[in-house]
Amino acid sequence: MESIDKRTLGLQIGFALELFKTGKYEESLIQYEYIINNYEFNFPEIFIAYGNCLFALGKLDEAIDSFKKALRINVKLTDASLGLGKAYLHKKEYQKAEKVFSNLVENESSLSAANYLAYTYEKQERYNEAEYLYVTILEINNKLHEVWNGLALFYKNCRKNEEKAIEAHQKAIELEEKLEYLQNYALTLLDFEDAKEALKLINRCLEIEPDNQTTKEYLEIANKMLDK
Repeated sequence: MESIDKRTLGLQIGFALELFKTGKYEESLIQYEYIINNYEFNFPEIFIAYGNCLFALGKLDEAIDSFKKALRINVKLTDASLGLGKAYLHKKEYQKAEKVFSNLVENESSLSAANYLAYTYEKQERYNEAEYLYVTILEINNKLHEVWNGLALFYKNCRKNEEKAIEAHQKAIELEEKLEYLQNYALTLLDFEDAKEALKLINRCLEIEPDNQTTKEYLEIANKMLDK
């Protein structure tokens, strides 16, 4: 193990973080592995960042191990717990995910964890609990675009309620016009056979990212519906 040169280590961490931010997850992972293997330190943030890389690459079991290492150093790290819960969620280990998110909600009043907890309820078909939690979060803070997006998908997929789904989609996009939210709204309209309105959103998606494959697929679906 090398002795810690804080300046050099800081540069290496910054480089790894920049690689991650630009979607170069494999390169970022290699950089973090070098740091972990060549320095003897007790910085839980490194294990969180490493876990995020593993999660992004779909290496969920390894990500879980890394988040747990961070939590063994400091059990109160919210980002590590959120990463752990999300990894369990993606593995469809819903009871484990629920336990992690519930602890964060109870101990830290984390609205982000509450949002994931609502989705965990949704995946377990506990729809009343999921809806109650989504609505409660938005009563506390109605500016959380990611929660509005989740609620929109809930109303579409679980309640089959077109009016409420559209209302929630519109609120999410009003707060944050993300490509993902526009695509979700367009798909909801297509599912409810409103191709004309969906096409408006699809065209906006193409303006943002012309070569997006998902948007192109939605465009093809909309055109086929309109040609009938």
